[in-house]
Amino acid sequence: MTQGELWEDLRRRLPPLEEGKEEEVLIYRRFLDEHQERIRSDFLSSPRGIETAEEQATLFDTLLTTMFERAQARARQRYPSSNGEGEAALAMVAVGGYGRRQLSPFSDVDIVFIPSREAHPAVDEVVREVFSLLTETLLPLHHPRISHSYRPPTDIPLLDHQSLTALLEARFLAGDESLFHGFMEVLLEHVHQADFILGLWRERWLQHRELRSGVHLVEPNVKESPGGLRDFHSAIWLAKTAFQIRHWDVLEELMRLGRLQPQERQALVEALEFLLCLRHALHWEKGQKQDVLFVQYQGPLAQFLGYRSEELLMEDYYRHAERLHAFFYQVVRQCDETALPVDPGVFVRHRHVWVEGPVFLREAPHRMVKAFAVAQRYGLRIAPSAERWIQEVAQEVGGRILEDAETAPYFLRILGGEGDVSGTLEHMLRLGLLEHLLPEFAPLMRLVPFDPAHE
Repeated sequence: MTQGELWEDLRRRLPPLEEGKEEEVLIYRRFLDEHQERIRSDFLSSPRGIETAEEQATLFDTLLTTMFERAQARARQRYPSSNGEGEAALAMVAVGGYGRRQLSPFSDVDIVFIPSREAHPAVDEVVREVFSLLTETLLPLHHPRISHSYRPPTDIPLLDHQSLTALLEARFLAGDESLFHGFMEVLLEHVHQADFILGLWRERWLQHRELRSGVHLVEPNVKESPGGLRDFHSAIWLAKTAFQIRHWDVLEELMRLGRLQPQERQALVEALEFLLCLRHALHWEKGQKQDVLFVQYQGPLAQFLGYRSEELLMEDYYRHAERLHAFFYQVVRQCDETALPVDPGVFVRHRHVWVEGPVFLREAPHRMVKAFAVAQRYGLRIAPSAERWIQEVAQEVGGRILEDAETAPYFLRILGGEGDVSGTLEHMLRLGLLEHLLPEFAPLMRLVPFDPAHE
């Protein structure tokens, strides 16, 4: 069914606004159950990954938008001076997998409310009513879990990496669309390109390292394992940020930029279709959110999806997972070839930290320490030219580096930060920088360790 047909179906069932919400909740639940069963029945007769995910998203779009519009209409009756504009403006958006319209049967449905300002009574009433209706409509263990957050534009500078990533794929649902577009413009201005890309790459690399078996796991997680959906999504986030892609179809835009071939795009779409189809089947097979393809599920799923054996199912899984895993590192390599500015005069390329030159370092000696702080934070190396210039300038500047007020904060960031602290200090020592930051330390390095245990 089209979104227009779903809206028409739901709205003709609903009572007037003045009637009690108890009946409204029952109508919402019946509407949701009937159409989820329809989508499930269609999937069982003809399994489809991307189309089914989009149908699930459209169903929740209809439900949530209708709840929002009715809640806003009631708020206007209660607060006649509020028309949903100005200080009373509010937008509701979908984020995460729901924002991408890649919603599996029991995936979390993540929404964000964006108010023009906080603590407006009409806005707060709309948010409370929508959340109340959702809580009463969706039954635990029977429906997907709804997650909501409240993000006024003033929160943008405070967003953590995970929240920022989710909002990058926000999709407008209802309310004030101009408020949403303004919010997204401010959000994109606050995305620090290098910080986002390097942080996301390192986060995913650490996850891959923990799963040492790589793509070919006996019981893979179709979302989080290497080669799972998360690899595809991470590659998309990296590409959007590194290459300033604003188009919704990122694969199409990568082709236009010459960074992806048509046959590669087709293989990625097929892999996405397969993994989404497999994930839908897992969710409906277990009647709950289930992303791990345990051995005992592989046989029944193979039979359902038309395979002669579970071995053939897993062969296809590995083939598609290999493609998505390779795509992630393909985008990583392309990002690596791009000079990512960390700060004026400091940039990252080819997994190395580069600086403009010795004059740049002499102007503000703390920049030498900052280069090491950046390298440690993201697991990078100092570029050979930067090493040479740091060694040269450190000898010239000497103890005057401590006169730069910004030196101490960056040095403390190294000592208290994540990553290889001892390796960073040893590197600073080799380049003659550490002895100027800790003058008392230099003479100790030339004392004879009489006890081998002190070596």
